[in-house]
Parts: sequence; C-alpha cells; structure tokens
Amino acid sequence: MRKKNALMNLLKRRGLTQRRFSELLSERWQPITGRTISLQAVGNWIHGRSVPKLEPIELAITIEVLDCSLTELVLAFEEIRKRSQSKDRIK
Repeated sequence: MRKKNALMNLLKRRGLTQRRFSELLSERWQPITGRTISLQAVGNWIHGRSVPKLEPIELAITIEVLDCSLTELVLAFEEIRKRSQSKDRIK
C-alpha cells in the first residue's frame, strides 16, 4: 500500500478532489496572474512528476484554497520536489 503524500492529505482535509482544486485555483489565479492550472498539472504534482513553481500571489491563493499554513504547503511542495528528484535518478 502506497503512503499518501502531504498535498493529497491537504486536499482530503478540505474535501477537495484534484479536479475541484485545479478549478478553484484557476478561478482565483486567472483574474490576477492570467494563469490557470490544469487537472493534469495537479496530478503531476501529486505523483511527483513535476514540482510546483508558483508566483508569491499564487502561493498565497493556494494557501487560502487549502486553508493551510505556509509551513504545511512548503513541506508538501518539498516532499514533491524530493520525490521528483528520486524519479529523475531512476530514469
């Protein structure tokens, strides 16, 4: 059985699916930054295939959407970065 990752735990805590998370971020990011995020990008974060690269305002909005602390989100992203690096070494 695979251990759930920190970002997935944050989504579950808020009762969000990956799809709804991507929709909420896109709705809030787009008017400010012009950027949106796809369901595929969120899935890539969760599975460690890519590392989130967010502007400060996107980070703040993500914290609001997840109702989490900056520390919780940074730790989740750090876990993703480590998983992504280990997958790169395997290739």
